[in-house]
Amino acid sequence: MKIGAIMAVAILPEEKWEKEFEFFAENKFEYTELMCDYPRFAPQLVNSGQIKKIKELSQSYDVGLIMHAPFTHVNLSDDVKLFADFGIKEMQASIKLAERLEIDMMTVHGPYQSFDIDSILPKFIRNFVPILNDAKKANVMLCFENMPADCPQLPQKQEHYILAAKKLLEAGDFTNTLKMTFDIGHANTVCEPVKYYSDVVNALGKDFVQDMHIHDNHGKYDEHNAIGEGNIDFTGFLKLLNRLNYKGYFTLELDVLGESFDKRLAGIKAIRKMLTNI
Repeated sequence: MKIGAIMAVAILPEEKWEKEFEFFAENKFEYTELMCDYPRFAPQLVNSGQIKKIKELSQSYDVGLIMHAPFTHVNLSDDVKLFADFGIKEMQASIKLAERLEIDMMTVHGPYQSFDIDSILPKFIRNFVPILNDAKKANVMLCFENMPADCPQLPQKQEHYILAAKKLLEAGDFTNTLKMTFDIGHANTVCEPVKYYSDVVNALGKDFVQDMHIHDNHGKYDEHNAIGEGNIDFTGFLKLLNRLNYKGYFTLELDVLGESFDKRLAGIKAIRKMLTNI
């Protein structure tokens, strides 16, 4: 599998970008997942100079790029059509941004909850299908992420995630376009991550998961702790990935505000030590 980390370009000033790439290169991260959102790096705001700079840093430091689409202002199941339409445009702009950055994989979040629970999934699917069609034409893989139990976004439980994914796959020829970002910390707020992952793989196939977000918590809420500062059984999870011959991305989602490198450095050391022992 490929090991990398989130880079919060959404909030990082440009003058800090190179320091991030230096850190990734020094610690042999193979790629970074660009967290694109407001206020600094939303797809409808990014300029050509910023795109050029990210590509040059990626090439000069030999650190690959994948991407996380915006989610703070995106609700594809919103009851207000104006807001839902903005979310669709934001996702379409994200696909175009991925193309300009020569990125072929992007994590996306699901819909927000509302009072009209029964209408959420149909509206989400209706609005997400044209986005999937755009991604398919652009050869950009969209990795649909599972959400934590304390989050106002769906889907959270694995049976709800599987249902939503199956409905999307049935809505068109999206076998190679729709995949999953499995967030182990989010899963841990629902059940044992090994069970959650196994249920997804059994229902959707072992190649459905193409990216992962790695961080720790105590199972109550989404803490984004350093590896070992929680109750997640990473050794058991890594053994499962080894048995399934997982070859995808393995993204540390730590220090996402870019304030320090400590958690990411400790995290990569902890994961690499576990990998040598399985």
